Amino acid sequence: MADVVQEVKNAEEEADLILEDAKQKKQQKIEEAEEEAEELIEDAEQEAKDEKYEEMNRFKEKVDEEREEIIDEAEEEAEELREKASDRMEEAEKLLKESFEEQFQ
Repeated sequence: MADVVQEVKNAEEEADLILEDAKQKKQQKIEEAEEEAEELIEDAEQEAKDEKYEEMNRFKEKVDEEREEIIDEAEEEAEELREKASDRMEEAEKLLKESFEEQFQ
């Protein structure tokens, strides 16, 4: 009978050890999963920052290109206006000269 009691005690102790080991393994897996989740979050955040930076650079390049196009167009228009103004100035001078000559002839 004492042997049976001892066997039960031994079985209980072994069961307690198994449970304790299982708890430790469970805790270890939880900690590993949390670490992995943190790494995934950090990676995702870094990837999002990188994508945002790249998108901002593409947008800036596009804006710079559009700005250059607008400046080029404005310079062309300004040159055309200068040419027209110069032509009109010549016409005005010619008309004034003709008008002046007519008045004094």
